[in-house]
Amino acid sequence: MKKFLIIFSIINVALYFIIYSYFDYILENSPALIVPPAVISLIKIFFLIAVGFSAGLVISLIRDFDGIKSTFDYKAFILLSIIPVIMLMLSGGQITNFIIVRFFSANKKLAELVFYIFSRDYIWALLTGFIAGTNVKLRFKRNRQLRITNNWEVR
Repeated sequence: MKKFLIIFSIINVALYFIIYSYFDYILENSPALIVPPAVISLIKIFFLIAVGFSAGLVISLIRDFDGIKSTFDYKAFILLSIIPVIMLMLSGGQITNFIIVRFFSANKKLAELVFYIFSRDYIWALLTGFIAGTNVKLRFKRNRQLRITNNWEVR
């Protein structure tokens, strides 16, 4: 089961990446799919989060865990993904331009660096998905047989 899930996750990563890379071509050649640019970028971000999740799931599956159930470590996810999620929210808006103009307009090289860091939404989306995928802890263990014994004594 573990090997099947690893292979399935690797195929998912490949398929999501292929769909993402041909996303603009698919939308140009399909006249039935006329959507606003904001929806297109949102769908692209969701695809990148899915790619990152599948890649992180492969890492999570390779690690060895002992136990009975599958869990998701919410605490670690929140602590690790707070910066990527904030950067993802700030990546394409007027807040980024305000920060650059207000604080970094004096130094052009620093302003370009800050713009480059904020504007790369695909990096932040991949990182968020990867963190979510690695925080899934799948545990594989053979089921034990249930034995019911009668320990009652009649007196």
